[in-house]
Amino acid sequence: MPIALMFFALALTVAVLWRFPEYRLGAIGALVLIAGVFGTYFYVSEPTETTQNAAIDPDKLALRDVNFLVDPRFITMLGQVQNLADNANLLEMSLELRALDCPQSDSPVVECIVIGDDEGTARVTVPPQQLRAFRAVFMLRNLPEVSGVLRWNYTLVSTRAQPL
Repeated sequence: MPIALMFFALALTVAVLWRFPEYRLGAIGALVLIAGVFGTYFYVSEPTETTQNAAIDPDKLALRDVNFLVDPRFITMLGQVQNLADNANLLEMSLELRALDCPQSDSPVVECIVIGDDEGTARVTVPPQQLRAFRAVFMLRNLPEVSGVLRWNYTLVSTRAQPL
């Protein structure tokens, strides 16, 4: 809302400058006043924004029932995430997905060849000690033909949370 008010005040000032050139000095003073007010507002409200950029350690999240929907351009990862932290609400998590060409379905990951990777974000609000469904979309293009078995490997890279 404050940004909309700022643009409204700016548009009104420009309209006054265009229609009434004799009020230029007053309009410029109004612009300086508006800049000062909104600068102060954004400076004072800044700590609220930084408190939402706290992170939950990835070890404090449990992913389960993970499935992949594959279409020609996108891979959609669906599953559930449980927030095991006691002191923060999970707001989003970033995941890295790798497509692997493995000799067999039970081969160790080190024996597989990475044929594609991407990073995606799942925006999901999960209160402490609760479970929610999540969805993340990845774009893996130009995947080569798989000579063995296609496997998916994912890693939780980072989180964004709001402390309680």
